[in-house]
Amino acid sequence: MASLKSFFPELGEILGMSPDELYNRQRALVSSGVLKAVAGRGPGSGVPLSEDSVAVLLIGLLSVDSLGETDHRIKIMCEARHNRYFTAEEDWSVKLKLPSFRSAVAAVLTGKLKYAKEIRVTPWSGAEVQRYKGQPRTLDYSTGEKSNAMVIGSIRKIDGVYLDRIRYALQDCLYN
Repeated sequence: MASLKSFFPELGEILGMSPDELYNRQRALVSSGVLKAVAGRGPGSGVPLSEDSVAVLLIGLLSVDSLGETDHRIKIMCEARHNRYFTAEEDWSVKLKLPSFRSAVAAVLTGKLKYAKEIRVTPWSGAEVQRYKGQPRTLDYSTGEKSNAMVIGSIRKIDGVYLDRIRYALQDCLYN
């Protein structure tokens, strides 16, 4: 199985970051316990490449400004709870249950949650996945914390074009 680190050249190109910057973020996420690594050296060790591990890394990048801030805030944002379940729509044959923001971002990266326009994070207070197909729909997630971030403009987001590029590159690495 490929490691998350092996995906950093492609991801870094899409996000405008160096593979070293991404690796340092990964190390901080492993140290804080948000990502799990397989012990050892060589093939099979490190953080496995998956939609979930990339989702955690993206949430970490959106949740804090610097490497030094990588702490419990990312875990809180990953675990942000969905404000309500949504029902099957359009081409979905089953009801998707995405109880956490982490699961929603991973679903975008697998292609299970289609038509993602963007993912947004308001540090400390909440996050959302915006979708478009016909009428706009927003999946809201809340940490339960209060924040003045909306007032001071610190909403961070990744647009759908970049999400698509990340998803296609990830699927290429995982399945080809």
